[in-house]
Formats: sequence, structure tokens, C-alpha cells
Amino acid sequence: MKTNKQKLAEALKGSVKRSLQIDDTLHQIIGTNQAEVDSIVAKTIKTALGKGRTVIENGKHSWIEENALFDKTKSGSEVYTWNNDGNKVKVQRWLIVRESGQSQVSRTHLGFAWRNP
Repeated sequence: MKTNKQKLAEALKGSVKRSLQIDDTLHQIIGTNQAEVDSIVAKTIKTALGKGRTVIENGKHSWIEENALFDKTKSGSEVYTWNNDGNKVKVQRWLIVRESGQSQVSRTHLGFAWRNP
């Protein structure tokens, strides 16, 4: 009779696996084919980045930075770009990627958003 461990090992033979780390948690994505796993990984990464998490896959670190837009010629709260209601500040969103073993990062502009100050 096979143990549960042996049954699990047999079930996982031939499956496709990918690992990624979100903040301090390691995630193992297991599926029956590469397309399925790629789809799940892409959705997981998008969700994690959208929630402000750092994602590490194959040593590549990715995260999103938000920088408030401001005008240095003004003073006080007027330096920021406020929405029409005056309760949110306009920010630029950047995807930051640092490859494994490198200190340089690449920055990709994702657009603008409104955030509470």
C-alpha cells in the first residue's frame, strides 16, 4: 500500500512547477501544463504588485513605486497636484525591476493615480 507521500509524489510527476516569492512568503505554483502555470503566475504577480508587495522570481526583484507630483515653484500644500475635491494627490506609478546580482534598476512608467496624502 502506498503512503500519502508516495501518492503525492506520483501525482506531481509530469506537472509543471514555478516558484516565486512575495515579500517573505514563498509561493509554489503547480499545474498540468505550462500555459496554465504561466497564467496563474502572471495573475499572482499582478495582484501582488497592485497591493504594493515585492515579488522575487528567479532572483529578479519587482515592485511598484508611487511618487507624488509637485511643483517646486509653489509652497505649502500647493506644491502638490490635487484632484477636484481636494482630498487626493496625483502620483506617478513606476514598475521597478532589479535583476539578480545587479545594483542597477530599470524603471517603467505605468501611468498616474490619485492617492490620499
